[in-house]
Amino acid sequence: MLMSSPWKHPKHGNYYIRISIPERLRAAFGGKREYKYPLVNPVTGNKIREPAQAKKVWADYYSAWEQAKAQAEANLTGTSYELTDKQIAALRADWMARELAKWDMLPDELDLDLR
Repeated sequence: MLMSSPWKHPKHGNYYIRISIPERLRAAFGGKREYKYPLVNPVTGNKIREPAQAKKVWADYYSAWEQAKAQAEANLTGTSYELTDKQIAALRADWMARELAKWDMLPDELDLDLR
């Protein structure tokens, strides 16, 4: 099986994770056919445009996809699935980076206690 790789948007050049969602799991992803999110620099919060940088963060994004897919499959089969503290922290950091990128903000510009 071929693993996906970072996808570069043809118009603006930002890199994304872009994976086809199996038909049996689409309901768990809101009916979407594709799992697609911009790759974001975890330090600056900026969307990534450089191939070398995209490759560096790719594993984290692919891991988040695998976790989301495992959760959807567990829900489909009725089995339980629990995240570890490390997985929760990684997902929280990923979410925060995406949210900051939407507002073009850097993490140090916020006055938040995320503990």
